[in-house]
Amino acid sequence: MILSEEDRDATRFLWFRTEKDADGKTHLLNDILIYRFSRLPFGLSPSPLLLSASLRELVSKNSDTYPLAAKQLEGNSFIDGFIMGVCTEEAASALYFNMKNLMALIGLPLAK
Repeated sequence: MILSEEDRDATRFLWFRTEKDADGKTHLLNDILIYRFSRLPFGLSPSPLLLSASLRELVSKNSDTYPLAAKQLEGNSFIDGFIMGVCTEEAASALYFNMKNLMALIGLPLAK
């Protein structure tokens, strides 16, 4: 999930600059770099809540365009997973492409 520019300052982290010598050993330099995440890092305490809220918002804004995916996403997702079954290959294919296109709107590809 992409973080808006104004929210990226809340995900700053520090990193020591390193360099390798001729023997391949890594050495810390007296230089600290400051980075910001451009995507929400999963594993933070609020990550499951933020993902859940983002999915609810995604469903509410796009249920007319992706009705099959929106309906299934509401009742069949858990934390960062989605599971359900269908009766036919055609239904599975339709659901897959509907879900793939819906999730692409927030830059969250289907995986697993």
